[in-house]
Amino acid sequence: MPRAKEEVMSYADDVYMLWLKNHIDYIESVLEHLKGIYSVYEEIKQESKSDYGWIPAPEFIEIVNKLKMYLDKMFMELLQHQKTVIGGKLLWDEIKNEYQKQAKESKGEEKKKKEEIDPSIR
Repeated sequence: MPRAKEEVMSYADDVYMLWLKNHIDYIESVLEHLKGIYSVYEEIKQESKSDYGWIPAPEFIEIVNKLKMYLDKMFMELLQHQKTVIGGKLLWDEIKNEYQKQAKESKGEEKKKKEEIDPSIR
């Protein structure tokens, strides 16, 4: 039966993963809409066979640049978080393996001591 702390940690992981998945899905949805908008521009340009000289407003350029900056920041934060989680898991696995190794060695020593005391145990 899991302890209360493990249940809380598992719940926290599930909530975080769901939150992250929802935001990734949202970003993918926006990206699909942007691709659709871009394809309309391409289609209009090809059909009209002329240039429109579209230059985005400075505000639009600023918004897109900020969006890119925040997406980059989000990506780097997620990579750093994953690095921390993976490092923690590797350390935990190393500690657990060392503990199991020591437990196995102490069990072998106990058996060896019993054999020394009573050779008929073999």
